[in-house]
Amino acid sequence: ITAGTPLGPDQLNASASVPGAFMYTPAAGTVLPQGMQTLSVTFTPMDTVDYNAATASVPIIVNAANNPGGLGGDCATGLPGSGATFVYVSTGTWQTGPYQINGFSGAPDGSLRPVAGSPFTTPGIAWLNTNGAGSQLFGGDGYSIYSLAIHSDGCLSLENSTVFGQRSPTNPYLPFNLFFDRKNTTLYSFDFIPEEESTYASYNFDAGTGQLTLIGTTSDGLQDANMLAFDSSNRFAVT
Repeated sequence: ITAGTPLGPDQLNASASVPGAFMYTPAAGTVLPQGMQTLSVTFTPMDTVDYNAATASVPIIVNAANNPGGLGGDCATGLPGSGATFVYVSTGTWQTGPYQINGFSGAPDGSLRPVAGSPFTTPGIAWLNTNGAGSQLFGGDGYSIYSLAIHSDGCLSLENSTVFGQRSPTNPYLPFNLFFDRKNTTLYSFDFIPEEESTYASYNFDAGTGQLTLIGTTSDGLQDANMLAFDSSNRFAVT
């Protein structure tokens, strides 16, 4: 929903297969603050002998009024920025989406100011990484890698998302812990496959479209490896 929308029957619409009463938190008519919120309901059956009370909850996203579409919806600028410095912090990982991304602009003295329209919403993003001069942002939810353009005002728009993993025969990798080499031309991912060897996967990065193309994978034979670090020449990487 868009900020300023009071909760009503479109959001508070729980149902049950037996007669009873619903109590919602927050109640109908509540105007929620911007960001990801939670709707909860308690159901009390009329027949308390044969049926127990039940509870449920769901996430709801309250988008900024000036960005009603959420992520990828209504950025004020048409082109990604090239010189601004932005810092983005995502909500946690391995949770049921949608996710939030909170954006901040970095001042010369190191202080941070919230980006207008933040937090942004997305089907899944975590382990954030930036590329180049504040023009691209990458994250993954353990199954998909998402590419987003950072506009000159700090707004984010979804550029591309490519599904890898899903434990298919052709793509058995679950990408996360994304990071670039020192030239910002190749994206790497540490891919942990439970009960199997973990791998590092590498992807070609198209700065024009944000598209990633899988180059290949390298087994590290470890279960607890993590992000790589490159030397200044970009020739060697260690973990």
